[in-house]
Amino acid sequence: MNGEGEALIRPVIIPGLGVVLMMCAGAAASLRAGAAPGTGHVARTLYVSAGGNDANAGTISEPLATPVKAVGEAAAGDSICIRSGVYYLNRPLLIDKPGLTVRSFDGELAHLKAPIDERKGVTSVIVVAASDVTLVGLEVEGGSFYGIKIDAEPGHSTSGVSIRGCRIHDTGRDCVKTFNADRLSIQGCEIGPSGKRDPSDAEGIDSIGSVGVVIQRCWIHDTATNGLYLKGGARDGIVEQCRIENISGFAGILLGEDTDQEFMRDGSSYEAINCIARNNIVINTGAAGLATYSGSNIRFENNTLYHVAENKQAAFWIVTNSRNVPAEQIALINNIASMSGSRPFVLIQNLAGRLDCDYNIYFDSGGWHKKKFVSETTGTLERYDQWSFADWQRIKGVDSHSIMADPLLDAEDSYTPLPGSPAIGRGKAPPGPYTDYQGAVPLKDTTWNIGAVQRRAVRGARGVNFLLSLRNLQGMR
Repeated sequence: MNGEGEALIRPVIIPGLGVVLMMCAGAAASLRAGAAPGTGHVARTLYVSAGGNDANAGTISEPLATPVKAVGEAAAGDSICIRSGVYYLNRPLLIDKPGLTVRSFDGELAHLKAPIDERKGVTSVIVVAASDVTLVGLEVEGGSFYGIKIDAEPGHSTSGVSIRGCRIHDTGRDCVKTFNADRLSIQGCEIGPSGKRDPSDAEGIDSIGSVGVVIQRCWIHDTATNGLYLKGGARDGIVEQCRIENISGFAGILLGEDTDQEFMRDGSSYEAINCIARNNIVINTGAAGLATYSGSNIRFENNTLYHVAENKQAAFWIVTNSRNVPAEQIALINNIASMSGSRPFVLIQNLAGRLDCDYNIYFDSGGWHKKKFVSETTGTLERYDQWSFADWQRIKGVDSHSIMADPLLDAEDSYTPLPGSPAIGRGKAPPGPYTDYQGAVPLKDTTWNIGAVQRRAVRGARGVNFLLSLRNLQGMR
């Protein structure tokens, strides 16, 4: 349905989750009665079409031709609805008006594309410099540095920016770059590949100094460097139900990394505070599956790691930043780490206090069974201890309910535990919410699986193969 006043429902394909219907307010909501708060402006919808004209009124029958013109014409609280087609940008699409929504037309796909050649001067495809901005159902490609950048003036922050059901890929460096973006929500997006111009610093999501970030149900893949991180004094962040894969030389999810002091939020010493990664699947990483640099109260719960830390670091990498701030209050609960290389399952460096680590499954398919748990101390009392699993349990007093065993996962169906898997019913039920990789879980009893998936695989039944190209999805979008 394409009529003005109808809601947009966009199918986005997330591996193992199926068709995630991303719904945004349609034109009827945009043409709501009354004025935008505090402005006296009645919110409206401006339309853009590749066959339009920037001299037009911007109505559905007389659309504008370019997103840049539409943003220039829009006022705070307006919506911009873009018809299908490729829109080439010769400058960033700057969204500096609060409450603006930019979305694809109902059932169509608007593709915003910018060159990655730095000489062309289009550093980002979209720059958001206002609060309560919403981007829905867009394909964003290129930008010599970033696909989407969320940034405010120095000393300020944005709040309430939402990115839903977008595909962001083939960027010069990071796909999504944010600084002090509070209450940022990134949901149901496909992100990657990144680093097409400069692969030396090209995350899927690079979020610095943000409070209350939620990254949920995203597929992040083939990034030149890390899949995603929250750092720079980030607080109260949640990463859940995401699939991170094919990060050949770097790590999957980092809650805390290494940030220059001048960019640390509110002078924080800790890179990430009160953050959690839960119900995620991380596959094929060259470095850590899950990591924190100088994090405080960081929890990794019910994640499944498969073929991680193939070349360096560890499946769980808990270390200091360059200022040697010890991590503290770190929890590893209900995780599966299946590895094939010689790197450790867990490495802790200069950890302050006790590690909360239990109800995990460790599996080494490569035969490197000895001394894969490491505790390192740097500074004047340097030590590097490598322990077997039994010594790790005894000396550190952790993992009393954990095991080393093949978790028996169905790699073709979201790494779901197969019948007979030791992950089934062996976990510790969380205090809530009761969710897994695929969504809400009805907790009927006290049993809980280890890993990201609570249901059991059924022989002969498979999930859809979601590793489809965008071209194959055009008919669905």
